[in-house]
Amino acid sequence: SGPQRPRWFVSHWWGEPVKDFIACLRRHLMDRGLPENTTYWVCAYALRQHALGLELAGGVEVSPFMRALQLTQGTVSVVDKMGYYFTRVWCGYELNESIMSHDSRYLHDIYAAADAKNVYGGAVHAVGLVDGFGVEDCDVLGNNSTEHKQRREANFPLDLVLKSSSFDVEQAEASQPEDKANILALVGKQAHALNATMRTRFGASRLADMLQDGAGSDPEAAAKREEDLTAMLSWLSASNLRKLAVYATHGYASTKAVERLVDSLPKTLVELRAECLRPECVPGVRKLVHRGQLETLELKACFLSPQDARRICEALVPKLGAKPKLKTLNLANNNLGAEGAKAVAECLVKNATVRDLNLMINNISDDGAGALALMLKENTALTSLNLIFNMITDNGASRLADGLRTNGVLAKLNVRINRMDSPGVAALRAAWIVRPGKHNREHLVYDTEQSEEQGAAAASGLGMHDDDISSYKSSAKYDDDAPWYEDLTDIMRNK
Repeated sequence: SGPQRPRWFVSHWWGEPVKDFIACLRRHLMDRGLPENTTYWVCAYALRQHALGLELAGGVEVSPFMRALQLTQGTVSVVDKMGYYFTRVWCGYELNESIMSHDSRYLHDIYAAADAKNVYGGAVHAVGLVDGFGVEDCDVLGNNSTEHKQRREANFPLDLVLKSSSFDVEQAEASQPEDKANILALVGKQAHALNATMRTRFGASRLADMLQDGAGSDPEAAAKREEDLTAMLSWLSASNLRKLAVYATHGYASTKAVERLVDSLPKTLVELRAECLRPECVPGVRKLVHRGQLETLELKACFLSPQDARRICEALVPKLGAKPKLKTLNLANNNLGAEGAKAVAECLVKNATVRDLNLMINNISDDGAGALALMLKENTALTSLNLIFNMITDNGASRLADGLRTNGVLAKLNVRINRMDSPGVAALRAAWIVRPGKHNREHLVYDTEQSEEQGAAAASGLGMHDDDISSYKSSAKYDDDAPWYEDLTDIMRNK
C-alpha cells in the first residue's frame, strides 16, 4: 500500500456503467500486453468527492488532472455507449492536454464497450483504437501489421465514430460554468485543431472504405463515400495528428483519393504506416521525407517499383538537399527485386538517420544482398535489417557476411525463410563474431533447414499477393510440385 505512480490517465464521462468501464480497461491492459499491476489514474476514484473544492483549489492548471497527466505515459479515453463523452468540456480539456500538448511519444488510446471477436475467435467486450499497434496486430512472424490492426478496430462501434464527427470543445458542457470558461481560455486558439484532431482519430478507422474506387458502384453510395472522404481530409489537414495507419484493402483505393490523402497530411505527422495504398502516394510521401518531417515510414505492399523506391530514398541523401529525420523505413512486400534493393542501398550509404530497414518479401535475390553488403561497409547508422523471404542463397549470404565484417553498428539481421543452407549460415555466423564491437549472437536470426509445413505456415501470414507467388513459382526450389507451394497459393489467393 501507499502512493503509486500512475502509468495511464483515464479520460471518461462519469455516467457510464461500471461494468463497461472495467471491460474497457481490462481490454486495454490485454491489447497493450501490460502487466496486471499497471496503474490507472481515474478521477472518480482518485479525488476526494466529499472535498472537491479543496481538490480543485488553485484552478485547472494546477488541478490533480493536470498533475496526473504529467506523470503518465498515455491517456485512455473511455467512451460511453451514448457518446456523452463528446459533450463534456472536462473531457475536451483532457484530450487537449493528451493529443495537443505532448509529442508523439505520449500515447492516446480510445476504448468503447462492444461485444466482438478477437483475431483468435475469442469473445471480447470492448474494442480500442490503439495509438500504434496492439499485441494482436501482427503477422505470423511478429511484425506489426496495419491490416490486422484495421481488422480488429473495425469492431469499434460505428455510431460512436459518427458521433465523433460533431465533437466541438467550445460547445461542450460543464457542471460548473466557471470550469468551462477556464478550460476554453486554456485551450484558446487550439480549439479548431483539437476538434479536427479528435474527429480524425476516430474517422481514420473508416479510411479504407472512404478510399475505395467508386467506379461501377451505386451512385448514391459513391456520392456518400466522396462526401465522407472530403470531410475526413478537411479534418486531417487541420489536425495536429502525429501518427496515421491506413490499410487500403489490396489496391482497391482510388488513385485520386490516394493523392488527395497524401496532400492532406498535416505538418505535425511524424509516423505514416500504409499498406496496399498504391504507388501514387510516392510523390507526396517523398516531400515529407525530404523536408525532414517523417520519422517512421511504412509503405508495405503498395505495389512500388524499383524506381519508386529510388525516388523515396533519394530524399534521404544529404547531398541532394534533403534534411531527413527518418529513423524507420519499411518497404516490405513490394517485389522490388535486386534493382530496388540496389536503389535503397545506394541512397543509404551516407545516410545518418535510418536505424531500422525492412525489405522482407521483396525477391531481392543474391544481387540485392550484394548491394546491401556494399552499403553495410560504409553505413554508420543502420542498426536493424530485415531480409526475411528474399530468395537469398549461400552466395548472397557470403556477400552479406563480407559487408558485415567491417560493420560495427548493425545490431540485428534477420534472414529467415531464404534459400541459404549451412555454408551461407556459417559465413554469416563467422562474420557476426569477428566484426567490431560486441554483438548478441541471438540477434542474427536465421534457419538452416525448413520443413514444407513450416514454410507454408510462415508464408500464409505474410500478406503475399499473386505477383509474389509468381516470382516464387519461377524458382527451382519452390516450384509447382513443391507440396507447400500449392498450399501457399491456395491460402494466399483466398486470404
